[in-house]
Amino acid sequence: GVRRGRRWEERGNRGVETRAAPRASQIGVVTRANFLRPRHRVAGGRVWRRVHASSVSSDAASTADTENPKEPEKKPLPFRVPAKPPSLLVVPASPIPTIEEVLTETETKNVFAFLARKKKPKPPTGVRARDVITETVRLTFRDFAATVVLAVCAGAAAQVVNLGGTFLLAIAGVHEVDIVAAAFLLAVQLAKQVAQISVRVATFRNARDVDCADVTSDGGGVITSASRMNPKNAWREIVDAFAVWKFVLFIDARRLLSIAWNGVLTIPVPYLGLVKLLDYALCVPVFLFEGLQGKENLKRSETLMLGHRMRLLRAGLGLGTVLSLAVGVVVGTFSVIVPSLPSLLMEPATSAAATATAAGVSGTVSSGMDTNRASETAMGIFTGTAFDRVWDVGTITEKWATVFLLAFAVVGSFLFAAAVRQLVYVFYRETAARYAPPPPPEEVVDGGEPGPVKKFLAKMAFWKKVEDGDTSDAVATRTAELREKESSGGEKDFAKEKGS
Repeated sequence: GVRRGRRWEERGNRGVETRAAPRASQIGVVTRANFLRPRHRVAGGRVWRRVHASSVSSDAASTADTENPKEPEKKPLPFRVPAKPPSLLVVPASPIPTIEEVLTETETKNVFAFLARKKKPKPPTGVRARDVITETVRLTFRDFAATVVLAVCAGAAAQVVNLGGTFLLAIAGVHEVDIVAAAFLLAVQLAKQVAQISVRVATFRNARDVDCADVTSDGGGVITSASRMNPKNAWREIVDAFAVWKFVLFIDARRLLSIAWNGVLTIPVPYLGLVKLLDYALCVPVFLFEGLQGKENLKRSETLMLGHRMRLLRAGLGLGTVLSLAVGVVVGTFSVIVPSLPSLLMEPATSAAATATAAGVSGTVSSGMDTNRASETAMGIFTGTAFDRVWDVGTITEKWATVFLLAFAVVGSFLFAAAVRQLVYVFYRETAARYAPPPPPEEVVDGGEPGPVKKFLAKMAFWKKVEDGDTSDAVATRTAELREKESSGGEKDFAKEKGS
């Protein structure tokens, strides 16, 4: 109020009517001094200070942004990134040579001594593949019941979408429209894919929580594989995993495109495709346990797999061999107990011969008929028509054997999927816990001189001018001559210009 009163007094002295200071200063009093100023300065010191301060702050902010550009803010993840799982496997120690081996190495100095000498085992550089397989099998059976409950919960949700959508379309009477049916089929396939991704994410998290002995969110106690068998807890895990299905689907799509492109580059032997398949095997655990996305995710997985590709390949092949042996033993046992079951599942020879005759194939071509019969049998087992034949003409023993065989096929599919996921988890757990960043490349040796690689390249580049510090005398001499010639040539040109 005092400041405004003084301003009005000054204006009164300049010929403006003197009045009491109002609550808000007037805008629009035009004098010669005010006419030459910006309009906002006439309104009083408060407005001018606010505008000036805002302009100064905006200029300072723009200058800071140009000098130190900020990275674009990343979208926050819909989950809390947990701690990495600890390493549980032990790297075997290097074998200690015996006294006999030392003596034989010292006393045999013959030319052909290397033929009698035993090959030394290489020291281990990491976890052995058989240890990884053993740990994978242990975790598979430990978390198998929890994995089944998780799969049942996610599958039930997908079936609700499938059956509920079919019922609603039938009520609306649009289920026979081609476009609607195609769109609904795509939606059902997407729901199944989302359910599969949710089960995969929940399996990784369950294995990590059990290994770390975490406590439940409600403080109910330590998380175990038995606690996840509760349908309520399993459904909660599926709901939490549903929040990240878009991220995982994007990671899978980007990884698949990279693998396919690198496989196409090395046709007919897709060597690079196999390499990228091994490099990007840990993308989903890296996203779940480290929170990396996009290019950083792929690069981190490739970094962890550096030097471990063959170990993962051996572990995968070994695990596949174990599962194949288990399937062969079970199928062989069923064949011994019920020897008539394989022939009953296969298509009868009379129908196969009739089909071949109707197609115009001669009966003497038995190999072709056997091939067609085997393919039709496989298709019948896949579609279920072979089992219909068992229910129609089979005995009680054959029917019960078929039921047990189907149950084993379902359990075997669950075991195979769980084993593959546990293999990926075990490999991430061991590689991430033992990872150490590589040392930087040694470009400069002690004393500030360039290293041997740069020295060699500098010596080979004899046609270029070298920088200071090069140890090549011939190149240094030639460089000095060229510099001297350039300086003398420049002085002569300057003298000619001055004389002219």
